[in-house]
Amino acid sequence: MRKLFLVAFIALVALALFAVLGESLPEGSALRGLSDGIRSVGRGIGNAFGGGYGLLPGGTG
Repeated sequence: MRKLFLVAFIALVALALFAVLGESLPEGSALRGLSDGIRSVGRGIGNAFGGGYGLLPGGTG
């Protein structure tokens, strides 16, 4: 069971690194398109959980 968790953790870290470093790939590359897709899934998950940090409403002091 420990080995399964270790493999899953390493796979998730590798997937996250690929998504982050994918922006450095040239436009039109299939790998860049794949990393853009991974990032869009992450953005969708983030928006489902409240959208993260948005703009704060301006207050009058």
